[in-house]
Amino acid sequence: MDNDHFILLIACNTEDELLNRLSKINKEICNLNTTNSSKYKIVMSSGIYKITKKDDIKKIDLLIDRANIAAKSKKEKYEHSYSFFNEDTRNRLYKEKRLEDNMNKALEKGEFIVYYQPKYSLDDVNEIEGAEALIRWNSPEFGFISPIDFVPLFEKNGFIVNIDMFVFEEVCKTLNKWINKGYTPVPISVNMSRVHLYRDNFIENITDLISKYNISPEFIELELTESVVFDNLNILIDIMKKIKEIGFLISMDDFGSGYSSLNLLKDLSFDILKLDRGFLIETTDTKRGKIIISKIVEMAKAIDIKVICEGVETYEQVEFLKEIGCDKVQGYLFAKPMVLDEFEKHLNFKFD
Repeated sequence: MDNDHFILLIACNTEDELLNRLSKINKEICNLNTTNSSKYKIVMSSGIYKITKKDDIKKIDLLIDRANIAAKSKKEKYEHSYSFFNEDTRNRLYKEKRLEDNMNKALEKGEFIVYYQPKYSLDDVNEIEGAEALIRWNSPEFGFISPIDFVPLFEKNGFIVNIDMFVFEEVCKTLNKWINKGYTPVPISVNMSRVHLYRDNFIENITDLISKYNISPEFIELELTESVVFDNLNILIDIMKKIKEIGFLISMDDFGSGYSSLNLLKDLSFDILKLDRGFLIETTDTKRGKIIISKIVEMAKAIDIKVICEGVETYEQVEFLKEIGCDKVQGYLFAKPMVLDEFEKHLNFKFD
């Protein structure tokens, strides 16, 4: 094993007995932290494989592999955590490894596809006033893979920067195509990962592409998730200032999905606030919730921030959002994410 891994072979009769022993080890480690003057903190993450067959005791490689798999399912999540091996975890980690092995070739082969989900004006729900660009992966091995399965993985290994740039460039190509054919583009929003946003070359990356395709930045909206704004507020203020100076619009995505602070709307120069689907469902079920969401919309509009609600699924939600002054809606009630050709038909854009 390497220098931060070690193996214990423990004989015990019950799971409780095993966990009690682990607890004692954890306490000893905690004692090291109190006596150690180092700025580093020692924590333990345990992967446990229960040996149920006598013959398995001789299969050292198998035991190590399965204990490692269990440990990986918890490592970096909680201090002094433990996890038992199970087949679901092994299958998930195997799939993640296969995705990592294939991600570069997948991008080269065109397996990643940009979908567009329209945004509609609440003044006229038949009028498309923009769209969100969304990434999808059509893998020959796994079929269509949900972003939930690959985006967190790519954020960990840094490949999300390549995905960000792929989506951004595809959007630039699309806008350039519309302009060259004489159509007035609708604004397209593009999600930007926290990994990419804080890189030194982020501003250069996006400005190079709008210059390459001769796109006015007013047609592109950069979406930042709530989690981004809690990383480093001072650095983010500076980055957003540069983005705004170029001419991009900036929206806070998934507002209400985490630990939103209304102070962030004061400190950061967002143009648009996107209310999270879950937040909409949770708050519109009660009178108190409706008051909260209506006051958020009222406050946003008072400081000249547009409000979009995503994940709208019922006409009752539409009527409520219209009543409280929400500007736009996005959701399956109106349209699912779609490929570019289909989206252009919705816009009545025709090409030879």
